[in-house]
Amino acid sequence: MDPTTRLDQIEQGTSLGKDAWLRLRKNKLAMASLILFVFIALLCFMGPFFGVQDPTATHLDAKSQPPNKDFLLGSEHLGRDILSRILYGGQVSLIVGFIATFVSLIIGVSYGAIAGYIGGRTDAIMMRIVDVLYALPFMLIVIILTATFSDALQDIEFLHAMKEKSKVFEPDLLLLFFAIGFVEWLTMARIVRSQIITLKKQEFVEAAVSLGLSHKRIIFRHLIPNVFGSIIVYTTLTVPSVMRLEAILSFLGLGVKPPNSSWGSLIKEGADRMYSDPWLLVFPALFFSLTIFSLNFLGDGLRDALDPKASKD
Repeated sequence: MDPTTRLDQIEQGTSLGKDAWLRLRKNKLAMASLILFVFIALLCFMGPFFGVQDPTATHLDAKSQPPNKDFLLGSEHLGRDILSRILYGGQVSLIVGFIATFVSLIIGVSYGAIAGYIGGRTDAIMMRIVDVLYALPFMLIVIILTATFSDALQDIEFLHAMKEKSKVFEPDLLLLFFAIGFVEWLTMARIVRSQIITLKKQEFVEAAVSLGLSHKRIIFRHLIPNVFGSIIVYTTLTVPSVMRLEAILSFLGLGVKPPNSSWGSLIKEGADRMYSDPWLLVFPALFFSLTIFSLNFLGDGLRDALDPKASKD
């Protein structure tokens, strides 16, 4: 046989990421969820560039209109267009969800990995700190942060300029990112810690230690990548959880400030008028629910793709 032909028959090299992507593509539900989520995100961020009405503009002659040609999803009691408010509100909800989750991800993964790897008294002290933070009332933390830093953020010229150029940015949102991320990382730290405690007993960690690799390299280059599947799955569950927290805070007046909106604040407004104007509740809740379902199903698909052995068990 020609040597060139034999070489062509040799299987091409692959990687963990490529194998995971191939397995994910076979999961129709996960791929459908990914497509749906990307569509909703693009609609929220790109839709306002295609002639959508100003979400803060009032039309007093068109108050509480059901869906029609002028207001595709209807209008609310001040005559503001529901479609534009949903799209701009979706920007706020998605930004808060992903940035706050990213903050909690960085803190929680690093903290949990270090505690699990070092172990002993250091691990015990670090976990007791987590327990103490769990006991603190979340709302009290947000109120303290808001009262302390809100005025200071308003005085920063860069943030004030961003507020003038954007319809969704508010300096207080930075406090929201920090406050939610400050609490949400606790569960992530516990999950990563338990995984690291199991992994650090494996042979590849002993081999890395025998080669003289630093603890930092072992943690961040060898241990954390091996818990990536669990991190991804929990991350996809954290985003909708953060979005729900944002909705609660907006209801209490600690989140998005009127006349701006988020999906949570729109659902609250719709719930107050669900009997007279049901479309105010149905459409924001539909966008919110589809986003949460798509993230949950996508998380399940990523778990199966990244850790096929665990999915079979």
